[in-house]
Amino acid sequence: MTHKKIRFALGGVALACASVATAQSTVSIYGQVGMGLSYARASGSGTFTTTSTQLTDNLMNASYLGFIGNEDLGGGLRAAFRLEMALAPDTGSVGGNGAGGSRMFNRQSWVGLGYTASMVTLGRQFHAGVDRVIRTLDVNQVAGNGLFTVPLALFGVNRFAANDNRVDNAVKYRFTVPGIVDAGVSYGMGERVHGIASAPPASGDSYSMDVGTGGQNWGIGGFYTHYDAPSGLPIGGTPQHDLWGVGGNVQLGDFKPYLAYYDSHADAIQAGRPVTRNKITHVGLEWAPTGTAFRTTLAYYRDRGSDLNNVPGRDGTKDTFVLGGFYWLSKRTELYAAYALNRFEDGYKLDPVNQAALSRTAAQDHVSLVSMGMRHRF
Repeated sequence: MTHKKIRFALGGVALACASVATAQSTVSIYGQVGMGLSYARASGSGTFTTTSTQLTDNLMNASYLGFIGNEDLGGGLRAAFRLEMALAPDTGSVGGNGAGGSRMFNRQSWVGLGYTASMVTLGRQFHAGVDRVIRTLDVNQVAGNGLFTVPLALFGVNRFAANDNRVDNAVKYRFTVPGIVDAGVSYGMGERVHGIASAPPASGDSYSMDVGTGGQNWGIGGFYTHYDAPSGLPIGGTPQHDLWGVGGNVQLGDFKPYLAYYDSHADAIQAGRPVTRNKITHVGLEWAPTGTAFRTTLAYYRDRGSDLNNVPGRDGTKDTFVLGGFYWLSKRTELYAAYALNRFEDGYKLDPVNQAALSRTAAQDHVSLVSMGMRHRF
């Protein structure tokens, strides 16, 4: 064989190898960027009214940027990773977490290995229970970016981690057979410390499990999630936060109703304080007329709280009402308009988390908000 033929043959082999590598391994950039102009009004009977106008992130669908990769390892086995960060288009900042912070890939940062029906993932991610809420139980898939549109027991989830709705140092396994079962288990390791007599038995451990089933036009499911508080708390036992939920949805022509119930128990970190309990009933409805680019969602949450903030006798209710209208200008660009109302009764007026998040005082028992804007997916 001549030198020319040898070079030609080697070039062909190199090109073929490059083609195979491209077919077997992919990395994609994805995300969405949205902005909205919002007007909020906080008031109450016999008290002053405050208003605010802001240009902020999309009220109904928070902005984010992500990188996802997949590699075909042969025999049906694949490796994958996901890195995803929050975006604040109004200021250009990135990252943080549910209650602020500076981490970059705050939304997700995991690597995984699995097959078509099952996968194990390792890193910062949703617990299995949050997966179930997104996939089956909530009409808006918990996609809102604040307490205007999502109750604290769902948006904040872990009371012992600054109301973060994701978990660090987590291992998760999901198993899915379409139309039959979709289930998962996850464990947040909490970075256990062993061999130190003064250390508590756990330091922020957590675990979760969920199961669901359904078809193209319906779905039902439930979940349970448990958190232990971090180490260094001033009481001897380990405070706990438990959350479970059950519900489903069904497609009825152009309408898709949702019904779900959640129950949350959060211990106090001070000795002698009672457990805070939240019982949330959610009713939702999605209307997407066939053959149109228009969609409407209606969400109502009734949160009945007892011993709120672990204060004895601080009982009350919070009602959250959210109406959203969405219109797709194209496959990637959407306009939206939304109205949200949060109303507080009795002890819920005194909850400092909602006061800070909604810029209201204890005397202001309801906050309304109107927002309109757009988002672009890529």
